[in-house]
Formats: sequence, C-alpha cells, structure tokens
Amino acid sequence: ETVEIIGVALVAIAANKITKGVILHFAHRLAKRTKNDWDDVLVERKLFHRLAQLAPALVIHSLASVVFTEEKLVALAEGGAEIYMLVVALLVVDAALASLNDIYQKFEVSTRIPILGYLQVVQIVVTVAVLLVAVSIVIDQSPWTLLGGLGAATAIILLIFKDTILGLVAGIQLVANDMVRLGDWIEMPKYGA
Repeated sequence: ETVEIIGVALVAIAANKITKGVILHFAHRLAKRTKNDWDDVLVERKLFHRLAQLAPALVIHSLASVVFTEEKLVALAEGGAEIYMLVVALLVVDAALASLNDIYQKFEVSTRIPILGYLQVVQIVVTVAVLLVAVSIVIDQSPWTLLGGLGAATAIILLIFKDTILGLVAGIQLVANDMVRLGDWIEMPKYGA
C-alpha cells in the first residue's frame, strides 16, 4: 500500500507541474497578445496560478478509492482533497475579487462609487460558506445541519457586532444612494462639529 501512496503522490506532483506549465504558459501568452488590461491583471493577481493548484487534489480525490482498501483511509484522503479544493477555490475567488477591484479602479466612475466594500462583503460570505462546508466535511454532517445549529450562535454574533454591521450597512447605503462626495461639508450640531 505504501508503493501505491507514493505512486499517487508522484502522479499528483506531475499533474501539478503539467497543469501549471500548460495553464500558466497559455495565460501569459494570451495576456501578452491581447490589448486588454484585464487579462494582465488576472495574471498579476495569480488567478490562473491558483486555479492550477486544483489538479493535484483532483488526482488524489479520484484515485483514493482505487489505491486504498480501507474505507476510513478512502474517506480521509477524499475529505482532505475536498478541503484542499475548497481552500484553493477560496483563494481563486479572492484573486478574482481583487482583480475585479483593480480593473474597476481604472474607470473614472470608481472615484465616485467605490466597490471595495461590496467586494469585501462577498469575500466574507464566501469565506464563511467555505468554513461551513469544510467543517461539515470534517464532522461528516450536512452543511445545512450546521447552518441550522448556528442559529443561536448567529443571534449572539449579531448582538456583539451590531454596531459594526450597522456601520457597514450605512456605508453601503451612502455609496448606493450617492449621498456624500469628496469636498462635501458635514455638520454635527449635537457635537459642535
């Protein structure tokens, strides 16, 4: 069984090298050929590099049931590969959101309507979803069961972070309704400011 494990590890390493070589080579060549800036930003943010890291996990996940005879080892290998894929997917989403912000910053409208706050909210939601699914894989339960069990915890968290959440919502409303711009005067008579 040790020989099979070493074989799977070697195949995973080879898949990683080949995928990175092919995807990165193709992405760099395509970015140099086009006149668009957005593909250069995707290459700079290493989106394709992170995407290529899915290959070894896919190899391990697909070969686990072939290599291992014990169900516990198969479940452990598949679960580990799934968690790794979730982490890589989170990194890919992070790179995609950062790239989107970089591309948006090149437009004139970005000075009036920033989208960084919205992207951070999306990033938080995706991170929480990935954590929920990862924990559900570890404890071998449905993510919906975990989500139902987190109802009371969510109420406590909302109570603790009430001011932060209200500030975030207020910031989103200010940006969405274009209520404040650079150079505007804001008075607070209550505080003499």
